Amino acid sequence: MKPFKRVSYLSIMLCLALIVAFACNKQTDFGADLLGNDVIPLRFDDTLSLQVINTSVDSVPTFDIASAATDNILMAGNIQDPLFGKVKSDAYLVFQPDRVIEDFDPTKYEFDSLVFSLSVDPNIFYGDTLIPMNINIERISENMLTDSVIYSTRTLATSESIGSISNLQFTPKMTTEVIDSSGGVTDTTQVPFFIRTRLSDALGMELLNAQVYDSIPKFIDHFKGIKISVENESSLFAIDVSGSRTRMVLHYHEDTVARTIIMLVNPVQRRFSHFEMDHSQSTAGQYLNSLEKGDEYMTLQGLAGIRPKIIFPNLDQYKGRGIKLVQLEMTVAADIAGNPHPNFKEVEQMAVSGVNTDGSLTLIEDFTSLFTINQLNLFGGSPRIDLVNGVKVKRYTINMTQHFIRMLKGDETNEIILSVLGGSRRANRIILYGPGHNTYPLRLKIAYSDL
Repeated sequence: MKPFKRVSYLSIMLCLALIVAFACNKQTDFGADLLGNDVIPLRFDDTLSLQVINTSVDSVPTFDIASAATDNILMAGNIQDPLFGKVKSDAYLVFQPDRVIEDFDPTKYEFDSLVFSLSVDPNIFYGDTLIPMNINIERISENMLTDSVIYSTRTLATSESIGSISNLQFTPKMTTEVIDSSGGVTDTTQVPFFIRTRLSDALGMELLNAQVYDSIPKFIDHFKGIKISVENESSLFAIDVSGSRTRMVLHYHEDTVARTIIMLVNPVQRRFSHFEMDHSQSTAGQYLNSLEKGDEYMTLQGLAGIRPKIIFPNLDQYKGRGIKLVQLEMTVAADIAGNPHPNFKEVEQMAVSGVNTDGSLTLIEDFTSLFTINQLNLFGGSPRIDLVNGVKVKRYTINMTQHFIRMLKGDETNEIILSVLGGSRRANRIILYGPGHNTYPLRLKIAYSDL
């Protein structure tokens, strides 16, 4: 048996130029029309048997101290996905004053209002914008978790509702009108949409009179944070905790002088989302935890949703071969209505992990090496349209050459897991044909030589 050689990504892309257009199903035709007599003799195969089992995810990290400074999204909302069932997310976050105030004397001031607002990421939104949302804002009564990684199953107790927004109807790309007094002239202006409401006066007066502004830890110990939830099935949206509008503002005055204390989210302060996913009555739920069902359809969903495990049961026939390129081809199930759906985004970018012997997951090298240099277009995992026998089909392809070679060498197990990139803040989903589909089966395309 000849030793396996590491394949450079340059050679992979040269080989990819040969087989990227493969659409035939017969082994004898697989890329044959692309080869001439003057090229290195390669063999092409797409007949390796594959197995799929769709698995529900127990939990995913929604906060990691290592990436807290740059990962600024929390999900909140409540939707009923027609294919994947119930998706609910509650957000927990902590506010703190933007400055320490020494010798703060509340006896000199009169309370005006406590205003709460949230910046919304316009690119992460799911659900029906025609259904108004009912948002509830509660006071957290437990100390924020101190874990360096916080998972989506965690919750915190709350003591009371401190505000709400009823019948909020919006699209994430519309604007909000605000009063702008910059430049000495008061006028109205339009800014990117954000959510805003007045919180309870009782809380506002409590915060005004609390002797906690000379120390940030003292303030957080007094006011431990808030929980944001959506009570009715409507929309799921992304809170940008670093956005300029994510804040609480305490308005008060001294005589005729208006004053404010602004409370923001510390970029490295703990915060997290709690997910509830229910697939029991859904289309996707019918294809869970069964090799037989996975042979029909593969289901993939973000958040703590569903991920397909792909199993390669027999790789012996490729040992000792010169593996040049390995590409996984998946076709979107066009026979399922609402796949995709305009209110529930399709998967925009897949990631792939190898399953370790202890059951843990590690992103495969083919993905990580290209992700770090911002070249995921070479990896694949995004939807594209192919023309197959005059029919347009939507497909995902993934290049996994290095990982396949490692599986052949015994350095990896023969199982991989597909996931949604950034899945802890993405509810994107898709249903794909499984390996048993008659026309567009899940296929592993392999280009190799016998040399």
